[in-house]
Amino acid sequence: GRLSDLGGPLALDGTLRVTPEPGFVLDGSVAPRSTASAELVRQLQMLGAPDAQGRRSFSIANIF
Repeated sequence: GRLSDLGGPLALDGTLRVTPEPGFVLDGSVAPRSTASAELVRQLQMLGAPDAQGRRSFSIANIF
């Protein structure tokens, strides 16, 4: 499924896939909006360098 961005301090785009294990994989990108706190912007740095649009990629996988 596609993630829907409903506003807030982060611009989010991504997909969620259910896996056979059973589990899930969440892939996407995130960027701070002008309303994001300095602390939140600092925490996003752990995802690595942003692309030209200021987005950082992420991927989370887990099993139930």
